[in-house]
Amino acid sequence: MKNSLYKAENHVDFITQICEQISLQCKKAISEKNRALLVLSGGRTPIAIFELLASNYSSKIDWEKVDLFWLDERCVDPSDELSNFGSTKKYLIDRLEVIGNVYRMKGELDPALAAIEYENQLRNYFGGNIPVFDIILLGMGEDGHVASLFPNCEELENRDRWVLSTSKPHNGCYRITLSMDLINNAKFKLLMVNSVEKLNILLSEEARFPINCVKIPEIYTFAKFYH
Repeated sequence: MKNSLYKAENHVDFITQICEQISLQCKKAISEKNRALLVLSGGRTPIAIFELLASNYSSKIDWEKVDLFWLDERCVDPSDELSNFGSTKKYLIDRLEVIGNVYRMKGELDPALAAIEYENQLRNYFGGNIPVFDIILLGMGEDGHVASLFPNCEELENRDRWVLSTSKPHNGCYRITLSMDLINNAKFKLLMVNSVEKLNILLSEEARFPINCVKIPEIYTFAKFYH
């Protein structure tokens, strides 16, 4: 495998390694340009990461200089339990004394309009230049999807837009997602792998799995998945 791969001994070590890397990359960006641009993902795995960041890294990271963005979002109200933003707010943002700017995807809007609105936010933030995030937190599905880019979806081939809405619902929800081009343009891509099925997809390196279109991520997984 051409990627950097780190094997944690257990779940606690897994979460700790990821938080340490988030802290390191944020500090590096802040030292270089007085700002860190952090893209967060949704799902269950990041909750433990958010909790540890809030409890153990509240003073280790200068959160006032960290701007938050999102990898993708379900088209639900931010108060909905399925909202990626809602989860981050509950387990991280509300537990920190201060935070920089928060740029959430507005899942309560019509999906196509929400995607346009978020892309406009990014264009304003980056002055019309293609976004370069400092660190992007990536999960993956057991079907090999990343963000809300699913196998064989038309969004995966889109090169015209930075932010996309899915053409069909997944698990009952339409989605808003960053494009693969934006994901690949990030400086540091941290990929969380928490099952042997997901690891096997990565080891296959098959292009039909969207996750394998991500260019050179740093991969964090459990040592128990290796024999």
